[in-house]
Amino acid sequence: MPRSIGATVENNFVRGVVTEFSGFNFPENACVAADNCEFTDRGKIIRRRGIKFEEGYAYFNYTFDPALDAINEYFWKTPGGQGEVSFVCLQLGTTIHFYKVGLTNVSSNKNSFTYNLDLVKAAGAPTTRGLHVGWSSGSEVMVVTHPYCPPIEFTYDPVLDTFVARTLSVKIRDFKIQNNSQDPAFRPATLSDSMRYDLYNQGWTADTLGPGPTLSGGFSYYSSGTRFDGTISGGTQTNRYPSLSELLWYYKVPAYQGIRYGYYPTDDIIAKDFGTGFAPRGKFILDAFYQDRSSVSGIAGLPVVSSGYQRPSCSAFLGGRLFVSGVNSQGFSNKIWFSQVMTDLKNEYNFYQQGDPTSEINFELLPNDGGEITILEAGRIIQMSTIKNALVVFTTNGVFGIQGSEGTGFRANDFSIERLNDSGVYNSLSFVSVENIPVWWTQDSINTLEGESLSLKVKNISAGTVQSIYDEIPGTCKALAKGAYNRLTKEITWLYSEDEDNPSVYSRIMVLNVQTQAFYFHSISPGADVVGQVVVAGIGSDGTTSIPVEPQTKFVVVYQYNSRVTFAELENEGLQDWPELTPANYLSYFVTGYRVRGEIHRKFNSSYLSVVTEYSDDNSCFVQLIGDYSNTPTTGKHSNSQQACRDDMGFDYNVRKLKMRGFSKVNQFRFESEGNKPFGIVGWVVYEGVGERV
Repeated sequence: MPRSIGATVENNFVRGVVTEFSGFNFPENACVAADNCEFTDRGKIIRRRGIKFEEGYAYFNYTFDPALDAINEYFWKTPGGQGEVSFVCLQLGTTIHFYKVGLTNVSSNKNSFTYNLDLVKAAGAPTTRGLHVGWSSGSEVMVVTHPYCPPIEFTYDPVLDTFVARTLSVKIRDFKIQNNSQDPAFRPATLSDSMRYDLYNQGWTADTLGPGPTLSGGFSYYSSGTRFDGTISGGTQTNRYPSLSELLWYYKVPAYQGIRYGYYPTDDIIAKDFGTGFAPRGKFILDAFYQDRSSVSGIAGLPVVSSGYQRPSCSAFLGGRLFVSGVNSQGFSNKIWFSQVMTDLKNEYNFYQQGDPTSEINFELLPNDGGEITILEAGRIIQMSTIKNALVVFTTNGVFGIQGSEGTGFRANDFSIERLNDSGVYNSLSFVSVENIPVWWTQDSINTLEGESLSLKVKNISAGTVQSIYDEIPGTCKALAKGAYNRLTKEITWLYSEDEDNPSVYSRIMVLNVQTQAFYFHSISPGADVVGQVVVAGIGSDGTTSIPVEPQTKFVVVYQYNSRVTFAELENEGLQDWPELTPANYLSYFVTGYRVRGEIHRKFNSSYLSVVTEYSDDNSCFVQLIGDYSNTPTTGKHSNSQQACRDDMGFDYNVRKLKMRGFSKVNQFRFESEGNKPFGIVGWVVYEGVGERV
């Protein structure tokens, strides 16, 4: 005989799937497993819609090889300030394609303009086909980076309905000393090529160093004893060259007796003490990735410092500047180059200080100047994101924050670098921005940032939720997972594969509802290959009419023996995948958490289960009871499945009361779909009786 009888109400399954608790401390409102179900923020559980091609879809012929071709996608909203047009940008191997967002679909609005990355790759680079591009956009431009190409700027011409592309040259001032073993105060008697270059780079010239009496620029000297090599007769000679602490203009005297300007006599030169610090340098401007010092100085034989064919792989816009980084080459991998503040995007991007540091007039480093940042502790830079006035840098050995030293906006003459954590990042494809906050995958966890700009902290959001599932995903598949955020549904979706041999064709979807913090999962039926995703929004146009388009997730798919590319969406209310090909049914199910009654000592019976479902024509869902932690029906602890739904017309919700049999110490319920029929589980009530004996 039961000792006590009570009713338990379940009506708020908002926590989704949770794996990080035991069978004895499992939280309420959560499931131990689920697939192809959506957990709404109202606590209802429904089946996901089927995946189908866009309404009125068109396809593009492209022979896709998942082992060779990189595919990447980006939503470019209102390029060039054109508020009535937006584009989906799609990398297919070596080529970038552009699709205008239409009123009904994307796929039928492909622009005729394409851009071949192989045409601008660095000398000696292999094909660009197999590596993903990076994307960023400012108010009027989009910048595309590829590990083998210079950064490429795209602008849109609405009159001609085409795009204009130009490659960006990253130029830097040369602040590096070539002869760094020399004491800065030492005045040498002879000059090596590297010593001569250093002096040229701090403002000296061939004429002012000697040998030879020819004066540069038509200027006259105050005394014939102004040279340092002793080749000019008259005056007391030093027979020495300048040290690395001396600037030429230190020795200038005011105009006198009609002479434009001159230099102090040698005796005065010898008497000057410049200390032991290096003089300002940076007169020469170099290509950041091919530093040919002989070319800019005229001194033959100087070694070239090069990144080979490696180029920046990521970029970001912040405060009117463009930042580029991610060069996979020794000596370059932990560097970031930032442009001067752009006042006119038609101008060149200058990644260096405008004023010459060796000048006697215009030498100051200004807040809006360009320059270079080296993060000494960083590995290779993989991704950059912006949060308010901070730049967050993700590297293979940690995350770093860069911002003004007082929490203000970034300035060339005032910034600080802070290490936020030491967890490495290897995949830029998983990054999404949720209300301007990045969320991303590492090999170990799913992370986000929290806190204000001066106190940003990395937070692990898979720990305590779905870490066990995450740990089972192969590392090669994590490295190619792709993320997207839909601000309408407040959901992040990550595409990933579970097949190490085919990591770029996605068979699974992980969903995170950012409002409820619930994780849940979908399986993609075989049919077409899903290879990417992008969320479109903003303004859609059919050429004559423009109306707002609500945010919608589009999947990039390849089908017909990997020869056709189009877009698909989770919008098939018929609850089948790929209805345009061979329609495929998929199973939707969820298993509730562990319910313990009788303090685990006593068995109890869930004698009646009353299931509340939302009315839907022809809905169907089967439920069975699972007892005592059983994971297989052979234990005899799985009850028979029973229909949980009713379809009584005229009611918003239906209730079905079921008789459940059997005693156990722990109970769970498994709900699963039938064919392509819908269900919407609102909740249930369980009547339970606990036995007397221990």
